[in-house]
Amino acid sequence: LLNQMGTDGKVTGVDFCDEMLEVAKNKTPAEFKDRINWVKGNAISLPFEDSRFDGAIIGFALRNVPSIEKTISEMKRAVKPGGKVVSLDLAKPSAPIFKQSYYFYLNKVIPFFGKIGIGKRGPYDYLPDSLKTFPHQKEIRDIFGDLGLKDANYHELTGGIVAVHVGTV
Repeated sequence: LLNQMGTDGKVTGVDFCDEMLEVAKNKTPAEFKDRINWVKGNAISLPFEDSRFDGAIIGFALRNVPSIEKTISEMKRAVKPGGKVVSLDLAKPSAPIFKQSYYFYLNKVIPFFGKIGIGKRGPYDYLPDSLKTFPHQKEIRDIFGDLGLKDANYHELTGGIVAVHVGTV
């Protein structure tokens, strides 16, 4: 994001977990440390005033929040009129043969290699399990629109394995 914004841009990163914030701080490249503010917060109750940001982005986390609607509403609340709300997350591919191959890989191959690689299957079961209950990308687009985001749309990447949802405040 900072590369896209030029030298004046700033980013605020949010996570509810102190350990994840510490990892993020440690992995922040030195040239960006003064332009990124890491904040402890919850996606369903962001610790920011209304209309503070030019945009809000959530990446590979919408599957993990207790309320998709509340999270998107909070993102919208924190963004200035005309700004963008964006979600990048796993999606559900539609192409029949690709879809079956993807789900076989996700449900069988990844957990198997997790079990033989680190001796634990559980963490590698979480990924496919989280996707099973996650709404289809069309439903997420509709949630964006139902919450008042204009021009709500999505773009599928990698054959529909990932979707980028965008709406304008």
